[in-house]
Amino acid sequence: MRGQDRVTVRLARREDEEQILEVLVAAFDGWPLVPISVDPVDHLRWKQYSVDGLPNLTVVAEIDSRIASVRLDMARAVEINGNRRLMVLNANSGTHPDFRGRGIYQTLRQHEVASHRDIADMSLGWTFNPVMRHIAENDEKRHAMRNKVLVKVLDIRRMAQNSRGSSGGLKSSALVRVAAFKAADFARRLRPRAAEPSFDGEIRRVDEFDGCFDELWRRAGNFDFVSDRSSAYLNWRYMDERGGQHTVFAAYQDDEVLGYIALLDNEGRGQILDLFTLPNRNDVALKLIQRGVDFFGDAGSYVVECRMAAGNRYESCLIRMGFLDTRRPSNFHYQNERLTTREVETLEGKDSILHLMGGDL
Repeated sequence: MRGQDRVTVRLARREDEEQILEVLVAAFDGWPLVPISVDPVDHLRWKQYSVDGLPNLTVVAEIDSRIASVRLDMARAVEINGNRRLMVLNANSGTHPDFRGRGIYQTLRQHEVASHRDIADMSLGWTFNPVMRHIAENDEKRHAMRNKVLVKVLDIRRMAQNSRGSSGGLKSSALVRVAAFKAADFARRLRPRAAEPSFDGEIRRVDEFDGCFDELWRRAGNFDFVSDRSSAYLNWRYMDERGGQHTVFAAYQDDEVLGYIALLDNEGRGQILDLFTLPNRNDVALKLIQRGVDFFGDAGSYVVECRMAAGNRYESCLIRMGFLDTRRPSNFHYQNERLTTREVETLEGKDSILHLMGGDL
């Protein structure tokens, strides 16, 4: 950090919104990161103030009254081994390009970690940014959480076109990846598959999570780790237009909700943000996945992605529906604040059933 820099780290205030947006837009080369139909400041407010009155955790680093760096965190209710815990999730972090290389983000993060100890049982961050991942991997207090990114390619040519470098040529790494996807998908189609029971209920598009989804949440709770799936949370996450333009389908049998899938079409990249069903209902999961793939195909998407923690019980269903493991390096990192030894073992156990998906991040 430069000797003349005097950095003040504090919680964000309402009057900071314009500067926070300026930092995020510059840091991410455009923000928000999802399509929205509202003003960006409304998306920011949606992220800052979540359900159940959980606290605003946005922290800023200020130099000479100018905000140089932002860390936008959100509190989430989770269950680990059936026990309710509070998790702090790093939603977006960034430093304005004018202030990079001065160690400002490290100062910001040290303040954030100290403040989290007062309220949180654990914190979780994720990133595809190699610099941010390097910071997390070299922090002895943070631990990698195994994750998977599964994809189903709908249009191999458009996927190749969207992997081109600045010179217009296809990046060598992208070329290898596209070829590997094509070969793996061909091999998958040749393998014999056992018959799955067929779901004979109804798939409906929904525009509200009602009390039936609370019953689904109550009955489906056989996970070792799972984030809140109450109707209040789901309506805030997927039905509030400030959070993005999401599409949700639910599976019904005689008006009983058996599961749902939450989707986002992000400029040709379809994303399965959440998939949730009653236990042992692979037939429902398969039907919902197929409905999601059909939706993205109709929307003109060239690829469908699903990000999840390793140990997700729907991984086998996605693979059966033609999704392939990208084998990207782990980009989930958690920090223990007040978890028990058994809870830590759950997060890191290879046999643990962890329901953490893209919509939770």
